[in-house]
Amino acid sequence: MEKIIACDIHDYFEIACMRSLAVGLLLHSGDSVEGRAKDLITKDRKEFLVLALGNPPSHQTKVIPLLEIKELVFIDEAKVIPVS
Repeated sequence: MEKIIACDIHDYFEIACMRSLAVGLLLHSGDSVEGRAKDLITKDRKEFLVLALGNPPSHQTKVIPLLEIKELVFIDEAKVIPVS
């Protein structure tokens, strides 16, 4: 069985995308990335978060698998959501 994100955590990603919120992500690899949440996409039964990079956000994007995200931070609200 494939690992999935809990529904209540998934809701935070959806809200971030609907509001185009500035977010910070801590990845399981130890890397971090910041950007504006733009979209959630599904490909090959895996979900990804699309971030617009830069300040102000540019057309450059980064696509990150949800399962690689350890923490989601709403930057403007200083709220940290543990993902896994």
